[in-house]
Amino acid sequence: MTKAFEEFPDVWLRCFGHSLNLAISKALKIQSVETAVRTCRHLVQGFSRSWKRKRGLREKQAALTLPPLALIHDVVTRWGSTYKMLERFISQQQAVCATLAAERGALHLMPKDTDIIVMEQVCQLLEPLSKFTDALCSETRVTLSAIKPVLDHIT
Repeated sequence: MTKAFEEFPDVWLRCFGHSLNLAISKALKIQSVETAVRTCRHLVQGFSRSWKRKRGLREKQAALTLPPLALIHDVVTRWGSTYKMLERFISQQQAVCATLAAERGALHLMPKDTDIIVMEQVCQLLEPLSKFTDALCSETRVTLSAIKPVLDHIT
């Protein structure tokens, strides 16, 4: 092992988790993505502040035979929580939109079709990275052999 470091002093691997976090954070700053995330965040806040909307959401979920799940707030500094917020909205989209449509003063919270499409695309892209991050977090020591297949898959 020591000999390998002596023979290849210029080979340096950055922390993969940190690099992944930086790349995803940068991707979330793309204007269309940022707009869609902001729209979803505003919608989630609107539901968390209104007991009527929460009750209406539960009723619509029951009528649509969806699981009675609350919307999730994200933490701006954690891309994983943003992914979970978007994922939960997408899974409950029918009930959320039906709840908003039934309330006269809530139509401003209704996301545009383009925002919903962007949210779905972001979820598709972040899902494998979220699973991989969860797998990395469960390991006490992560080796290059665990990271290399993921790099090959995403590049």
